[in-house]
Amino acid sequence: MLRIAIVEDEAEMRDIFKKYLNQFFDEKKIEINIFEYEDAIKFIDKYKCEYNLIFMDINLPHMTGLEAAKKIRELDKSTMLIFVTNLVQFAVNGYQVQAFDYLVKPINYYNFALTMNRALPSLNSSSESILVIDNKRAIHRILLSKLKYIEVVDHILKFHLSDQIIESYDSLKKYESMLKKFDFFSCNRCYLVNLRYVTSIVKNEAVLGDEKLLISRPKKVEFIQALNRYLSGSQS
Repeated sequence: MLRIAIVEDEAEMRDIFKKYLNQFFDEKKIEINIFEYEDAIKFIDKYKCEYNLIFMDINLPHMTGLEAAKKIRELDKSTMLIFVTNLVQFAVNGYQVQAFDYLVKPINYYNFALTMNRALPSLNSSSESILVIDNKRAIHRILLSKLKYIEVVDHILKFHLSDQIIESYDSLKKYESMLKKFDFFSCNRCYLVNLRYVTSIVKNEAVLGDEKLLISRPKKVEFIQALNRYLSGSQS
């Protein structure tokens, strides 16, 4: 399910967005949950890294949409931002906060759907993600497509991404249960592996590119079976 926030002080405009969002995602057969905010300050004060998409009006009272977006980016690097504005020139600074696009009022469904169709592949990808609180209490949204494996070392989880490692105090069993449906499988009690990154199995090791992870003897048969199911596209 996609979580979508609308930050807009005009009730009529929020209603239009809800109507368009429900129409668009009903056609795509995708479930969504919509959250409404009429004030950017209240939105920021209670902000959690839980939204896949935020529609942000630029011309808001007390705090502009661009100011709010800058604060969001300090907390959340991954959520998709789409600005809403009366004049195009007000949206030109969107690159500062990695805005995906902007919509100019009055908004019609045709232009809305054009933007959403371009956004959909990234939104679908972001829906397959997890939130992780690292050892410094910072919140990270981790895309599962970038997560190679999770390692536990001295009660610390290390999330090995394609471009970084994030450390967190947490339980590997929790993620083993959570990520099973996304083709993650344990090769021993220390590793939970994203099967899409396994390039081969050599003797008692799972090969993930330049890395090799030990497969324990009790786990080997199950791990190979899980990998075969993944490669064949079977979910049974």
